Amino acid sequence: RLTTPDERFLQSGAFLIRTARDYRYLTVRDDESADNSQVFMNSFINNPNRQQWKFILQNDGYFKIQAENGLCLTQGLVSTIKPFTNVD
Repeated sequence: RLTTPDERFLQSGAFLIRTARDYRYLTVRDDESADNSQVFMNSFINNPNRQQWKFILQNDGYFKIQAENGLCLTQGLVSTIKPFTNVD
């Protein structure tokens, strides 16, 4: 299978992942790579190891998202905010 121009672009470097609403950036909490490091939205801190991300194309056509410090986002994400409950 040939890669598309979009896939080639995503593989061409590292990116900041930012919210459109309030300009916060996806950030790894720890400077050093460690298993189970937390990821959160934060203001820009000019630390590429914690805020720049690479998209790595997998054989199934999906991308793995990897921080510059080597950590990859996984499906084992845990919500740190309890969902809103309506108490009428």
